[in-house]
Amino acid sequence: MIKELQRVIDFELNTGVLETTTAQKSRIRKAEIEIKTKKTISAVEANKEIAAWLEK
Repeated sequence: MIKELQRVIDFELNTGVLETTTAQKSRIRKAEIEIKTKKTISAVEANKEIAAWLEK
């Protein structure tokens, strides 16, 4: 339990630079475009879609 708490604390205190791969950077750019062009869905709608998928 103490190790887990230390991991959480270390994570929250981490102010380092996050390194991403080329593929991750590409996906981030695509996501930013989707957000700007409003090609997103609400959390409520996402939850409905997830619930429907889980029922299959």
